Amino acid sequence: MIFSYRATVAIRRLLPIALRDWGGWVVTLTLVMLSWVPFCARTVEDALGMYSKLASPENYTWLGMRENNYLVAAVMMISFLFVWTGHRYYAKLRGHSALLLFALESVAMGVVGSLVFVFLRPINQFMYFQF
Repeated sequence: MIFSYRATVAIRRLLPIALRDWGGWVVTLTLVMLSWVPFCARTVEDALGMYSKLASPENYTWLGMRENNYLVAAVMMISFLFVWTGHRYYAKLRGHSALLLFALESVAMGVVGSLVFVFLRPINQFMYFQF
């Protein structure tokens, strides 16, 4: 991992900063998620089966969860993007109105917190608690 990072320094310097930042997030998130698979699998065959399911496009053509789970995820994502945008751009455009920014963040986080508690239900434990 570190070798590939250092080996691509010259190539990455040619890319725009925004692409380096977003690309780094995408690559890091993908590698971390793929590295969780062996910890979830009971055997090597199970891990290879999980990787093969990730690689087949037909597994992405249907919705595997209830519809309201997708709705909650979308509302939470929009709320987080709303707060991020507020942090990033509002202070620059409107001066330093910290009180209004705080109010907007509070509303967005209130919506997210409410959704978490509304849809909180017993589920399988996260993989870290299985060890």
